[in-house]
Amino acid sequence: MPLIENLRTGLIYRNPAPHVRSVHAYFPSVAVLPDGEMLATAVLGEAFEAVNLHTHLFRSVDQGETWRHTATADLRLRAPHGAARRRAGGVHDPP
Repeated sequence: MPLIENLRTGLIYRNPAPHVRSVHAYFPSVAVLPDGEMLATAVLGEAFEAVNLHTHLFRSVDQGETWRHTATADLRLRAPHGAARRRAGGVHDPP
């Protein structure tokens, strides 16, 4: 018996307008909670190293048949208050 058994496949995210805007999903992860509810995360953005990448949280209450977008996390790294960071063109205080 394999360690991982694929019971079903499905979609957590589908680009609603691929003919208008390029949005890809990277690094999907799914967790099943004790009550059977499922939480999934994926990083969405225009390209693998694009500046508009954000982590999104999705939730399913029907064993993954359907998914609802729940939240978007802002996980950009920020320097501590008052600290400076070096950028092209000089040193700037973080916002």
